[in-house]
Amino acid sequence: MNQVRQFFSLRHALVLVILALGLSGKQNLFVEASESFGIRLDSPRSTMRTFMSAMQEYREGVESGNRVKQSRIQDAIQTLNLSKIPEFLQETQGRQAAIYLKEVIDREILIDYSKIPSLESVQERGIRRWRLKGTEIVIAQTDVTSGKDSDAPGSVSSAKGVYLFSPSTVMRAAEFYQDIKTLPYQAGSGQGALYQEPWLERLLPDWTEKTVFLIPSWKWFGFFLLIIVGLIIKWIAKKWFHLLKKVTHKTTHRWDDELIEALEPPFGLLVACGFWYFGLFGLQLSGRFEVAVSVLLELVTSYAVIWAFYRMTTVVTVYLKGLTKQTDELIDDDVVPLISRTLRVFVLIFGLLIVLQNLGIEVGSVLAGLGIGGLALALASKDLAANLFGFVTIIFDRPFRVGDWVKVKDIEGTVEEIGFRSMRIRTFYNSLITVPNAIVTTEDVDNMGLRKMRRVSTILGIKYDTPPEKVDLFLKEIRKIIENNEYTDKTNIHVVMNGYGASALEMLVYCFLIVPDWAAEMRERQKMYLEILSLAHSMGVEFAFPTSTIHVESLPEKGHS
Repeated sequence: MNQVRQFFSLRHALVLVILALGLSGKQNLFVEASESFGIRLDSPRSTMRTFMSAMQEYREGVESGNRVKQSRIQDAIQTLNLSKIPEFLQETQGRQAAIYLKEVIDREILIDYSKIPSLESVQERGIRRWRLKGTEIVIAQTDVTSGKDSDAPGSVSSAKGVYLFSPSTVMRAAEFYQDIKTLPYQAGSGQGALYQEPWLERLLPDWTEKTVFLIPSWKWFGFFLLIIVGLIIKWIAKKWFHLLKKVTHKTTHRWDDELIEALEPPFGLLVACGFWYFGLFGLQLSGRFEVAVSVLLELVTSYAVIWAFYRMTTVVTVYLKGLTKQTDELIDDDVVPLISRTLRVFVLIFGLLIVLQNLGIEVGSVLAGLGIGGLALALASKDLAANLFGFVTIIFDRPFRVGDWVKVKDIEGTVEEIGFRSMRIRTFYNSLITVPNAIVTTEDVDNMGLRKMRRVSTILGIKYDTPPEKVDLFLKEIRKIIENNEYTDKTNIHVVMNGYGASALEMLVYCFLIVPDWAAEMRERQKMYLEILSLAHSMGVEFAFPTSTIHVESLPEKGHS
């Protein structure tokens, strides 16, 4: 029950324990202990007596300025079923409803507790709901844990319930007050709760008090005025932020520019939401309309806050990228995008959970269920575990990084992205292949991007009629070309006659290029091959091409058919 969670003092904490014991069947202990605190909810009579006693002391506290007595309104709130009200509104709505109900009861009827069902009559007759004579004020048995009325679908046994003013009574308390506010107090009653209408409401003409769709007409006017002014404030805030952006552009830091850029869109909406909160407080809305408007404003504000934090993850990313540029660890550049995505997911999930919690939805049990379910899924899915282990291997063993040219099985291309479950490789056909991270732990990964040198190995075929002296000189000149290239490794050069081919003398050219990437390798390889081709032309060395010779032993004689 939401009301039980609102006990903040030591006394209320003890009552919470007693309620818990009551859930296990120890109802007598609940009754005895709650009586000692003056809070009894075991029957309509006990609930009404608790409420009236607490509100009477509250009235005396307001009249005398005694804060201790004024705090008794919290005990009165415990007699209200606030389960239909979002958690963030329960304190204010409960306080308003308690004051309105006290004003209504003292004007409508003089309470005779002997006519209200007691604990004994409840146990004997099984009474679950009771209505105050001549009013629509209802006290109903309620499940302690769920807040449902005991006669509602899905309710539990009456042994587990307490009696509270029904949710409908709480929501309509302001409406009840508007209907009887001109009536005098009953003689001998507690004379209300010293409630005074807002000064603006007292100054307005009577026709503005006419209720139109749940609230007085003047509040509708004020409501729409708040919306218009809030939108104007939003526009002004955006313009002010635009001026602030010009100031940050003059600084040498980049992070402040990113921060202003990230906060500019949601800032105006946040300021407008703040204005609307104060404005709605001034209007003093109540009942179902206040709940609906407050929930809508809560959702809009939550959206603006989550939007702001989501965009601020960009600032964190920029800052981390600045740090990685100061280090030589290449893997840091791969981790930053992962951190950025993780932060965004965290902001969205955490923000959503906070919104649900503020709206009164229990997320603790949902998270517990997700945790257990997630653990079971992780244990049952070896592929998921293998992919996560592969991700850890990539991060810590560093077999490759984003931008490297890799070969994995029959896949060859450049690594574009590394995720928790998979990596993406851009092939040389410009297609994008998603490869599970688990492949890193089961297959050989050839990182072509980490080569210190790039091998050049080719066979040149020259004609068989080339003189030996020219062949030897040709090989020596090719070696000079390689040695004179600034990108070749001078310690591992081989230019030799490699053998006799089917149609040519085969010359092996073997060396290594010290270049940073594939593009430079292609450029220097082409330069070397063109120089060799020019050398061959200048020396008169001709390259052979595959030929076949057919030997015919005899030809048919002429005249023979």
